[in-house]
Amino acid sequence: MVAEVVFKRCLVELQKGVSKSLKGHLLQAKRALIES
Repeated sequence: MVAEVVFKRCLVELQKGVSKSLKGHLLQAKRALIES
């Protein structure tokens, strides 16, 4: 049970990290488009 909770928490953190990095990439792409 405890391992399950830890695993779920890790998954949530991973998803947060992924969405953050994706947003960062999108922002960089938008900036590059505007500058070019």
